[in-house]
Amino acid sequence: MKKLLWLLAFVVMATAVKDIVGYFGPMAAAFRAYRDEAETLELARAKAKSFGDIEGYIVDASYHLDTAEPAGDNEVRLTVVEAIQFQRMSEMKPFGNRRVAQTRQYVLMRHVDGRWVLSHIEEDATEVVELSQVVEQLDDK
Repeated sequence: MKKLLWLLAFVVMATAVKDIVGYFGPMAAAFRAYRDEAETLELARAKAKSFGDIEGYIVDASYHLDTAEPAGDNEVRLTVVEAIQFQRMSEMKPFGNRRVAQTRQYVLMRHVDGRWVLSHIEEDATEVVELSQVVEQLDDK
């Protein structure tokens, strides 16, 4: 009887793990695919975007996933905050006066032919802040 209870508990746990991986797995894979595509395109489109008035060179680009939810069969809706760091050549100390251009993006990813493809993207207005302000915001969370 005790072995039967252990077997039942194992089956319940395995089913729960399978359901959790099945639910969060596609969203994580969609975010990774979006991040990889965005990083390769960012250097080419950064100055052409709304960053022309920001002085300096791109030092780093990062992407923070705010929300992810299934949007239907083979679709995932992501809310991502893109943060691109700029630094002037004259300020090339490790963290000297970097400016961060933050843009909230609403992304729809679609699973096509075994891979995640960007289907639709909308962006809020880009906000430029100092790196120290971004660090303070993260510390508050």
